Amino acid sequence: MREKEAKIVNVENFEQERKTIKEAVRRIVNPDKDFVIFRGRDNSVNVEITRNFALKINAMMNLNYQVVDYRIENEEDGSKTYIVKVRVEKDGKYAEGLGICNTREFQDVSVQSSNAKRVYRALHDALAIAETRALKRAIEVALGLPLINDIIEELFKDKINNRR
Repeated sequence: MREKEAKIVNVENFEQERKTIKEAVRRIVNPDKDFVIFRGRDNSVNVEITRNFALKINAMMNLNYQVVDYRIENEEDGSKTYIVKVRVEKDGKYAEGLGICNTREFQDVSVQSSNAKRVYRALHDALAIAETRALKRAIEVALGLPLINDIIEELFKDKINNRR
């Protein structure tokens, strides 16, 4: 069987395509709805995309995605860690992303809490966040650029610096 010949990438075309993708994503972004700014347990400021924004990018770029694996680990402190693996397909090529979220990320919520509604909400949110993180990573790998992180940095640099 003959090996496939490597394609030589035209750097100018590659850079132009990356620029076009970033501009397209910037046009659909809504800074007030597509991102969440929150403080971590260590008081650091974090910005993450919402699931809706990840799905908008997924649809706009004509990607197919599926959750290919997930697991839940019970930690010694009673918290739960969700680990989700997502695969994105574009034009017959695959990219995978791994997302992790622990219920400790939600302040004032213990899995052993007596408030069942808050516990179930934290478990749901941790799974959804792990999936969104995995999808974000897979999209960036599939497109070959860290466009989501670049957009977060552009839009929220001042807010993040002012909140520290």
